[in-house]
Amino acid sequence: MALQIACQFARDGLKTVLFAGEEPQEDLIGTGEGLGFGPLELIHENILQITDLARQADATTIVKGDYDVVGMGHQVEVAVKKFEGKAMVLDSVTALFSPNPSEDRLRSHFAHLIHTFRKYDLASVVTAEAPADYAFRTTLGVEDYVCDAVIILRNLIDDERRRRSIEVHKYRRSAHQKASIPAYSDRKD
Repeated sequence: MALQIACQFARDGLKTVLFAGEEPQEDLIGTGEGLGFGPLELIHENILQITDLARQADATTIVKGDYDVVGMGHQVEVAVKKFEGKAMVLDSVTALFSPNPSEDRLRSHFAHLIHTFRKYDLASVVTAEAPADYAFRTTLGVEDYVCDAVIILRNLIDDERRRRSIEVHKYRRSAHQKASIPAYSDRKD
C-alpha cells in the first residue's frame, strides 16, 4: 500500500521519497513492477526515490543509550533539499521504532518526525501495524495524539466472507463522520 501511495504521489506531480523500513529497495521495485505501479519508470524520471531503512536480517541489534530519531530527521531534510521532495511515505513507523523506546520517549520522537514533515511542508503518509483488527489502532498507540489524520484499513474474514473496510478515525481541523465503511458491495457478478 505504501509503495502504491508513493507511486501515485509521484504520478500526480509530487516528487516523492519512500522511506522503506520493511523491505529492501529491490524487493519493493520488483513487487511494484509486478503489480503495475511502475516504480522503475518513476525512479528513472527522477520523481520517485526509495530510501532503504530496513535492517539486514543477519544483523545484530544493539541498543545502547537513549533512542534517537534525529538521524531520520536529517534524512528527510536531505531528501527535501537534494531531491527536492514534496511528498514522503514512511513504511512503517512500527519497524522504525523497533525495539520500542519507552512510551513517553516514543511519543516525543514520533512528534519530532511529524514536526519535521510539517517543517518542510511535505505531503506525508506514515504506515503502522495493528496488533489485532479491533484492538489498539497500532502497536505504538501514539498516532491519535500526533498525526493530523488516522485512517484504519481492515481486511477481515467475517462468516467465511472477506470484508474490507476503511475507517476515518481522526481528521484534524475537519468535520468527519467516524464510521467503518464497507469497501465491497453485495453484487453477485
